[in-house]
Amino acid sequence: MIAPNRQALSLLEHLVETCRDGEQELRRAATKLPDNGFRALCDAHASQYATFAAELELEIGRLGGRARAPRRNDLEQPGWIHLAHKGTGEDASCIETECELGESASLRSYEEVLAHELPAEVRSMLERQYAELKRAHERARAYTGGV
Repeated sequence: MIAPNRQALSLLEHLVETCRDGEQELRRAATKLPDNGFRALCDAHASQYATFAAELELEIGRLGGRARAPRRNDLEQPGWIHLAHKGTGEDASCIETECELGESASLRSYEEVLAHELPAEVRSMLERQYAELKRAHERARAYTGGV
């Protein structure tokens, strides 16, 4: 059995990567979209992911761990969209759909982590982040009409 803090650290590191992927891909998507409401939504969601990653890294430090350096190869983590490699081109509706699918993958990552036993303060933070990501995802779905 993995020690509780060690397991929590591993799970938090996974979510840091999820959030960094989300931030990077949403920023990339925003550069490919026309200046419209969804572009602004991508920028706002990217900032939210960056904030969550920073919070997670602080929690990792509080639990005695050290945040890992970002991955060099952004294709290591399946689930997020990797627009540069997806071949969606400049079609805004395809990019919007890929963003929504990526956010769904992020929500699933949070759900998987929340299924584990976690220290109370970690769970509280993750539940708050999950609820905020879910609201953001619902705004994206409302904009695109849902996938």
